[in-house]
Amino acid sequence: MILLDTNLLTRMTRSHQPQAGMARAAIQTLLGRGELLVLVPQNLYEFWVVATRSPGAPPAGSNGLGMTRRGGGCQAFRIAEWYGGERNSGRGDP
Repeated sequence: MILLDTNLLTRMTRSHQPQAGMARAAIQTLLGRGELLVLVPQNLYEFWVVATRSPGAPPAGSNGLGMTRRGGGCQAFRIAEWYGGERNSGRGDP
């Protein structure tokens, strides 16, 4: 059983950055080995906080993803649906 780190979830979401592919590949490797990937509510809350902060480095931004509160919540829900419970079956990325 492996707890998915919030940084990994955040990296996966930034599909235009090279780290996104690496994060997805890491998850696929773990699923391919039969590992159970686990999320806890704190991961989803931390993801939402990062997702809804302004993008870019300070002082112009806050190292966030720049999503709306609703968009960040929808993405967090999507991650929870995909990696929680029965869907943790290695069928791809959210």
